[in-house]
Amino acid sequence: MRRAWTRTLLIVALPVSVLAFVNWARLLSGTGLEHADQRASVLSLAVGVLSLVVSVISLVVTWRAAAPADATDVIHDHLVRRTRRSLEEEATARDLHPPYLQPTRWSGAGGSGTIEDLARHVADLPVRQLVVLGAPGSGKSSMALRLALDLLDGDTRVPVLLSVPAWDPERSLDDWLASTLLQVHPDLRDGRRFGRSAATVAAGRVLPVLDGFDEAHPAHRVAVLRRLRTELAAGRPLVLVSQEKPFREAVQRSGVTLARASEITVQPLRPDEAARYLPVGQHRGTERWRDVVDHIERTPRGRLAVLLSSPLMIYLARVAYDDPRTDPGELLTMTNPEARAALLDAFLPAVYGRRAGPYPAARAGRWLRYLARRMVARDRPVLHWWQLPDLNPATAGSLRLLVGVLGSVFMSIRFGLPVGLITAVVASRAVGAPVTGPRPVRTAFRPAHAAVGLVVGGAWAAAIGLLVVPDEDVLVPALSGLGIGLTTALLTGVAFGRVHDDRVDDGRALRDDRNVLLAVLAVAAITGLRSGLQWNWWMGTQQFGRTAVILLTALGIARVGVPWLRFAWARLLLALTGRTPFRLRHFLDDAHRRGILRRSGAGLEFRHTTLLRYLAAPPDPARAAPSAPR
Repeated sequence: MRRAWTRTLLIVALPVSVLAFVNWARLLSGTGLEHADQRASVLSLAVGVLSLVVSVISLVVTWRAAAPADATDVIHDHLVRRTRRSLEEEATARDLHPPYLQPTRWSGAGGSGTIEDLARHVADLPVRQLVVLGAPGSGKSSMALRLALDLLDGDTRVPVLLSVPAWDPERSLDDWLASTLLQVHPDLRDGRRFGRSAATVAAGRVLPVLDGFDEAHPAHRVAVLRRLRTELAAGRPLVLVSQEKPFREAVQRSGVTLARASEITVQPLRPDEAARYLPVGQHRGTERWRDVVDHIERTPRGRLAVLLSSPLMIYLARVAYDDPRTDPGELLTMTNPEARAALLDAFLPAVYGRRAGPYPAARAGRWLRYLARRMVARDRPVLHWWQLPDLNPATAGSLRLLVGVLGSVFMSIRFGLPVGLITAVVASRAVGAPVTGPRPVRTAFRPAHAAVGLVVGGAWAAAIGLLVVPDEDVLVPALSGLGIGLTTALLTGVAFGRVHDDRVDDGRALRDDRNVLLAVLAVAAITGLRSGLQWNWWMGTQQFGRTAVILLTALGIARVGVPWLRFAWARLLLALTGRTPFRLRHFLDDAHRRGILRRSGAGLEFRHTTLLRYLAAPPDPARAAPSAPR
């Protein structure tokens, strides 16, 4: 309903505003440029006031939108649909659907079973609180994802995968859940459909599945456990996933035990299970894997059986030897460290070789290695688009330098060197400052707001133009009026389009920030063109530069729009130097589809910390090309 209203407004607003502006420009032709400029300036006050009034009215209408009577069920059903689609896509990317689902086993005081039995076990717990522990590479995260997908069937609570390092335990679990749901499911902001408290309602219907406890800083783990002691005291359902050693250490340091939670431990794959699973779904798999399978069955405690008891190593082996031209028997001639290194070396060439795409394996590997190195160096396990400039401080520094120099030059010419230097300092700090919070402020610069501003401005311009005596030249005052109208629309959108920084998803925030920056350039171009036509091209260039610097500085101070500029600048420099591709987001999405990356909220992280550390490590010159398939 709301989108239909916006489209209708745009359809009506654009032609009306164009006609009104043309009429106003024609009527302004009866006075000189000086008087026309004065009237255009006076017009800005009326445009600004009326645009703000109309924007306030539209926002009040949105804020007062009432939720349907059965909002809770509507929210729950919507969340189930969206969560199911997201989890199924993630499970497909990570081969977690039968027959490719590894037969991972678990055991605990309350029983034992396979990955497919865990959802039933959780449903039968007297208090549905579960701690999943296991060794590195044992399949804990895959088990958590499969558990969340299975719990969607017939459960009153919606399982949502969350990353422990992303949680600030100073915030309540409900508060974090609500903001994260809005981040991942921005549709919940639709007040007409779900009501104003949709995220809060949804948070109460969620079963949190907290993964990556061991990836958090030790002090962070202690704080999380202390918060969970309070949050879980009343029996709130929750699943916590961690490596066993970091979890035990955090319990010892914090003195907190999750007394009502059941514990299970993910078990290594048995040799017979690994042997049966290795050839599943591969062309000539039984024939090609026969020597390896026979060896594992003959020596179930041998080195190769131990290596392939890890679901991560089995996954890497299956990917490395997916090509029917390869020979898995090579693994029999290697030591375990050699085999492990060879499988990691072969992973990216195999992934990019088995599925057509625009990225050659060598270049994709170079880009992924750079991102992994910077993520490890900056301690950023999850990558969001606005954090790209922070991975390499030199990119942000060059942007600060550029903005400072341009601001100083353009402002010094008009207002003198002191003003230029002050502008350089303020502008460079405002535009180049990193986002210190978990995510940037989002400015929802909606087309409807701009259309309303243009309609009101155009109508009032036409009315005032009736009082003006016709003259010959109308282009300069017309551009002046257009610039004033666009500036008012821009400032109105920024003033009333700000959204709390928690309520943002990556794609939407990127588009909104980009639109704000494009609006700034449009306003600066109009004012520059006006000055250029009235005087000369150099004066127009100066006016363009001054307007752009002033608006960018104002937006930078308000932390609006500028994160996209920093992202675009960093992406450009990194692409020009060959460190990342120009279409970075497309490349990362492609890497996710190939199973290299996985979703973490609205961000992306490497599939496993082992893979992240491998890619971040410098190449070993002593090791030649991988022995695994090429």
